[in-house]
Amino acid sequence: MTRTRRLLPLATAVLLLTGLTAGACSSEDAPDDQVSIRVETLNWNGWDEDAQGELETTTVAVGSGESFDAAVSDGFVQFTVVEVGDGRIELETDSSMVESPDGSIDFDAATDRFTLTADEPLELVTPTMDAGTTVTLVLE
Repeated sequence: MTRTRRLLPLATAVLLLTGLTAGACSSEDAPDDQVSIRVETLNWNGWDEDAQGELETTTVAVGSGESFDAAVSDGFVQFTVVEVGDGRIELETDSSMVESPDGSIDFDAATDRFTLTADEPLELVTPTMDAGTTVTLVLE
C-alpha cells in the first residue's frame, strides 16, 4: 500500500469532522427559543458615591443552554440560560449574586438562580459592600 493510499482515509476523516463541526456552529442550528437580553453593568464604590464607574451596555442573543458573560469589578460572571418560558427566562450564574431592586444588599439572599421577566428589569449586585458591580438585565 502506498503512502498516499494510507493518508487518504485520514484526510477524508478530517474533512468530514471539519464539515460536521462547521455545521454545528451554523445559524441554522440556533435555538428556537432564542431571546435578546440587554446587559448593563456599573461598577460602584461603597466609600465614595462620586467614584462610580461608567455604565457599560451590550445586548446578547441567547437560548436555552447558552451562556453569556457580564464584566464585574473582579472579573466576569457567567450567566447560563436554563429555560426560556412565556415572558420569563430562568438563569443560573457561576458565582453568587444578590437581587437588589431597591439598592440594598442582603448577603443572606445571595444565590446563583434568577428569573428575568418581561415585566421588569432584573437588578443584581455582587455580594460585597465596599466596592462591586450592579448588573441589570432587561428582556428586549
